[in-house]
Amino acid sequence: MCGPKSVPFDLGVVTFALSAATDAFVLWRFRAPLGPDCRRLYPCLILFSHGLVSINYVLGCVLAISDPEKFIGRAMGPVWFAVYCGAFAIIWAGLGVRGMVVCSRFSRDGGREAESELHEETAVETKAPENTSKC
Repeated sequence: MCGPKSVPFDLGVVTFALSAATDAFVLWRFRAPLGPDCRRLYPCLILFSHGLVSINYVLGCVLAISDPEKFIGRAMGPVWFAVYCGAFAIIWAGLGVRGMVVCSRFSRDGGREAESELHEETAVETKAPENTSKC
């Protein structure tokens, strides 16, 4: 653990496990027909679990700023630990929102819209540029 020495419990173990379990559960459940309640529940589960990971990083950032003495002698000092936690709090919050949006689209139309968007994005990326020179 790269956090403070005085905190023996790492909340990240719990939040990361919850996030991974939620993602696996939602992917598994999408193989079955969805009822109307599930269409609202699954995007919220994604946002909630990723939000907990983000909150965990925010707590680490606050701890590093409010009590820097706990970080003396650690692999990262308090400033770099706060920067690390702040960056990953933003990343996980963004992943939660993106996951919620994708899950909502998939829930709404059974995946047809989300799948067609994915194919359009890959087609644009792999499309060869047209030769416009006049030789």
